[in-house]
Amino acid sequence: MVMTTTSQELKLKTDEELAEWMAGWKEHTGNYILAEIEFKRRLNKNNEVRGWIAIILSVIAIVTSVIALINHIPA
Repeated sequence: MVMTTTSQELKLKTDEELAEWMAGWKEHTGNYILAEIEFKRRLNKNNEVRGWIAIILSVIAIVTSVIALINHIPA
């Protein structure tokens, strides 16, 4: 596959610029696939942030549970 751009260049484009650039390429070509990957990355960005927040909250809950368990055990 021959590509005339990099994913770094596509990240700098706005959604409209990316869509316009993508429309100039035939489906299943390297550039089209690269633009499609960039669109999917942008769509999943919110899910990624929510995932990290969920992991952080889970770790805090586990640590809190362990501390409560340790404090509850009679010495």
